[in-house]
Amino acid sequence: MVKLIMILIFILCGIQLWRGKWLWLIAGYNTASKQEKATLNERALGKAMAEFCLFP
Repeated sequence: MVKLIMILIFILCGIQLWRGKWLWLIAGYNTASKQEKATLNERALGKAMAEFCLFP
């Protein structure tokens, strides 16, 4: 049961990161300055992190 819940959490996080919604979950993203955030490709970063959640 615990494994199923963890799987669902990772799938949910992966989908939301893929959509570019929950980027605040990525460590260091919230503390980045506006200049640093401007240089980041947020969409690509979210998709890369989603791959780690969805396809381990």
